[in-house]
Amino acid sequence: MKKLGILVNQVERDELRIKSDVRPLVAFSYARSGLIRLAGLKKLKK
Repeated sequence: MKKLGILVNQVERDELRIKSDVRPLVAFSYARSGLIRLAGLKKLKK
């Protein structure tokens, strides 16, 4: 679980960086694809 938490923190940091650079809509779609990828990782680990 710790690894997943670190991953989430990294994703959040990337999202903040992207939001400051890109329009919110693009950042949102990127964040969504990131969440979908994380959900996929969770399923694989189970």
